[in-house]
Amino acid sequence: MDVYSDYSDSICWFEQNWIGQIIECENSTSWKIVQKLGEHETRWTQDDFEKSKFYSQSCCIFVCEDMKNSTEAIMKVRMQIPYEGSRYHSPERRASQAEPDQRGQSSREIKALDILSKAECFCTPKLRGWKHETQSCNDLVPGGFLDYTVMERLEGKTLSPWWVDSLNDDHKQKLQTAFKTSYIECLNLNFLNLDHRAQNLIWNEEKGICYIIDWESWIQANSYTDWNDDIYSMWDLELC
Repeated sequence: MDVYSDYSDSICWFEQNWIGQIIECENSTSWKIVQKLGEHETRWTQDDFEKSKFYSQSCCIFVCEDMKNSTEAIMKVRMQIPYEGSRYHSPERRASQAEPDQRGQSSREIKALDILSKAECFCTPKLRGWKHETQSCNDLVPGGFLDYTVMERLEGKTLSPWWVDSLNDDHKQKLQTAFKTSYIECLNLNFLNLDHRAQNLIWNEEKGICYIIDWESWIQANSYTDWNDDIYSMWDLELC
């Protein structure tokens, strides 16, 4: 499986010493990080930070293992990083940038996955654990946020617009049918994912399931939120 294989970054914020770390989650589960899949940064300037309080961050995707039974899962770690040009400032100066609270992206995804998991949604990853803490005095932004979300590792192909375009019409129609079923399942559970990207879909052709992942941005669906075929193009799934 190549979930989140599109994550890449010019600067490595999550270095090799992350491998082997054990994370104790809030729900009393423990997870050992075993493999890094990729990371993606969002960086702002000092001016952005001081005027608008835009906090720079890097999000890394790991494979982890349950310490009790070695079951594999996906761990998403969201970490505050220094704004542009301050990476090598003193720890005291970097600490002045610290935002200690859990990020909205993390809390929203945890809430969505928690509710969808309890509802036994078949097309979204099950929530396995979560944790929020602040960085130590030896970290990149002392006192800055550090969020962990552990979720089920799903089997299948992570999509991309280019891969979808390469499919013949019969295969693409099978994918469309599975996606529509999953999309309506989420609507019926009152969830509408706002991050419309093929990269947030995992296609398990053997099971005929199109999983919907990455629930950092969503709204509550309502009776006016209906399916229409334009949704295919919004998710890069239109027929050519």
